[in-house]
Amino acid sequence: MILTGASREPETAEKAVGLALEHFGSIDSVVANAGILDPVDSIEKSDVNKWRKLFEINFFSVAQLVQAALPHLKKSHGRVVAVLSGASKNAYYGWAAYGASKAALNHFISTLVEENIDIQAISVAPGVVATSMQKDIREKFGKNMSEESLKKFLDLHKNGDLLPPEIPATVYTNLAVRGWPRELNGRYYRVNDEVLKKYLA
Repeated sequence: MILTGASREPETAEKAVGLALEHFGSIDSVVANAGILDPVDSIEKSDVNKWRKLFEINFFSVAQLVQAALPHLKKSHGRVVAVLSGASKNAYYGWAAYGASKAALNHFISTLVEENIDIQAISVAPGVVATSMQKDIREKFGKNMSEESLKKFLDLHKNGDLLPPEIPATVYTNLAVRGWPRELNGRYYRVNDEVLKKYLA
């Protein structure tokens, strides 16, 4: 089942929820993975209008999807798994927009749990994964980052230490299917945290 659309448009979220209900009759889980890194630049030099586009995708598209699915998740006592980033906790030169959007999403998930006792929600950062975003960091955005930060990502790639996407994907899938203990609800974790190791298989 595939739905094509712009994630930042409200009707895309409504269509996604409607399509899921049409095919499955209920919604048990939502895995929210939306993210772009551009613009990468210092706060002083950044175009704030580009920040707005980034927030539309990284934050508001997820908020719209969760809001559209929420009545159905409450009926099923369902789950929301949000794909976060270490940048929501740790600052990188030039990543103010991206980090702020992910930090906002983390707070959104915490508040979602505070407001809705009938569902589960969790924020999980995937680690540094071998995706097109990493390629863009190396080839496109590095000039607007600090040498130290860029070197970190270059070395991870050079040494073969980028995670294959299948690893975080397995964790997200298992969380969505199995759920998690109450004490993890509304919290932020990294894929390699001890409490999530059982979700690797």
